[in-house]
Amino acid sequence: MHALWLLQAYGALAAADVEHALSDPDSRVREHGLQLSESLLRDPKLSAAVTALAGDPDPTRPLSGGIDCGRAARSARPCHAR
Repeated sequence: MHALWLLQAYGALAAADVEHALSDPDSRVREHGLQLSESLLRDPKLSAAVTALAGDPDPTRPLSGGIDCGRAARSARPCHAR
């Protein structure tokens, strides 16, 4: 998780790195993945991965995903929540 934030700080974070975090079994890693996805939501595959978290069993993730989708709508292309 810390490595992802370092990659972001150095401008080297790739959408694939964040996609991997979004699919992690640990909900805390997924949460950080959502936070890190904000600057990369123009990537259609990453945007779809963020949207898929709307069905996340952890109760705090759907809210975070909705917030990220709202940001995506203003900055790139909108997410389509399920």
